[in-house]
Amino acid sequence: MLLDDLRRSRGSRFDGASLYRETRIQLDSEGVGLDSLERFGLASRINDFFALHRSGVEDNLLRARSLEDMVDVVRAGLDSYAGEIVFASGGTVAAPRLHRHSVATLEEEVAELARLFAGRRRVIVTVPVHHIYGFLFGVLLPLELDVPVFQARWSLLGGDGRPGKDDLVLAVPFLWQQFAGVHHQWETGYWGVSSTAPMPDDLAGVIAAGPAASFIEVYGSSETAGIGWRDHCVETTPGFSLFPWWEAAPGNGTLRRRPQGDVVALPDTLEWIHQRRLLPRGRRDAVVQVGGHNVDLTLLRQRIIQGTGVEDCAVRINGQGRIVAFLVTPADRQNPDAGPGATEEAVVRAEGWLTESLADHERPVEVRWGAQLPRNDLGKLAPW
Repeated sequence: MLLDDLRRSRGSRFDGASLYRETRIQLDSEGVGLDSLERFGLASRINDFFALHRSGVEDNLLRARSLEDMVDVVRAGLDSYAGEIVFASGGTVAAPRLHRHSVATLEEEVAELARLFAGRRRVIVTVPVHHIYGFLFGVLLPLELDVPVFQARWSLLGGDGRPGKDDLVLAVPFLWQQFAGVHHQWETGYWGVSSTAPMPDDLAGVIAAGPAASFIEVYGSSETAGIGWRDHCVETTPGFSLFPWWEAAPGNGTLRRRPQGDVVALPDTLEWIHQRRLLPRGRRDAVVQVGGHNVDLTLLRQRIIQGTGVEDCAVRINGQGRIVAFLVTPADRQNPDAGPGATEEAVVRAEGWLTESLADHERPVEVRWGAQLPRNDLGKLAPW
């Protein structure tokens, strides 16, 4: 959580990988040097996540000198109250939305996951555990299974992290794409799991055809936790089998949780294969997944326009799952010697802002310039 906060506030200037395995991180100038706003923001996120205000210890976070001190505050708070966990979503380009989950409902899901993943030797975690997917599979599930966790974030799964028989590898589609070229070197009989974004069929086929004994994709969200699952190693029917506590509700994109009867609206439209199996057909909003992170393209476009001073902007996902952008140069900054291109000053200003202000998963890997956005004969955006 600390490292993600610093990457968000400091952008490309901060290298979180070098600190990931540190057990004692100083928060003052002797360590990561949090300023007052960064310290307050981190304390606020930790307070939200663990609901420390319920036990009245939240102000002690602001007095902590190290991350270890903050952990002690959290432990004291959880000794008093440990009834809920609050996860954030949509916070990569917009104000995060908070989703409160009772520990009882999370434990209900983990009990089902423990049956599904019984017999695992250890859990190899490549995703952040303060998001709901990582928390369920990288924290609660290993506790339920009573198996060790190997933290492998920012890792290519070599050395001690190389998956072996009966290991469970926890990753997202972006990371599975990176592992596709090396997974055949892993020991036969490992298990894989993927979530947070749709798994492309061709990639799922590559992983399932390798040494994996099981490759399970979980469909869910920060709002709902897990909704359904499928095993790409054995299933050919499209869609996801619902977890036992979910059932269809009236209206497209809604589910009812049993036995409480709460109706939940999903961010996706749904196609029902049958009563207990559904197929997500895409999001209702402009949110896409880049490297396991949600990015709202509408809000990202607005930020780029405001930050760079360009006249207009279009953003999209390319074939490699990364963001590309087309920037429209204001008339007074066009370079007459470069046709529709921008002046060197405009390019330097825009590139500087993109580098300093956007997170890695938000930053366009390719930027095109022009006097106007490319459009087809119908006035719709054309490929660039």
